[in-house]
Amino acid sequence: MIISGFSNFKIWGKDKNVVNNKTEYFPVTYGEPQQLYRSVVGLELSSSKVLNSPLEKSRDTGEMTTSQPFTLITGGHGFMLYYPVYERESNPQTIQERRQKI
Repeated sequence: MIISGFSNFKIWGKDKNVVNNKTEYFPVTYGEPQQLYRSVVGLELSSSKVLNSPLEKSRDTGEMTTSQPFTLITGGHGFMLYYPVYERESNPQTIQERRQKI
């Protein structure tokens, strides 16, 4: 993230506190337009129940999911679209394999 201009990159929850001691993280690493979404870089998506449920479902099923609509930090409304990307040349068949290969 330093290369992208985020020398002080931290992963934080929806309560703005730094997130520590998790086995997996799903932070926002990019948004467009950058000037508008720079403030959400580092947000840990799993810190929100609305965002975490479809995220876990996508990871565990291998299918695309969407969140319920929610209010954006930057104003307005939006939703998240999730599509899991697993390790190269892997085709995980079970939930356990998918969780390991994400």
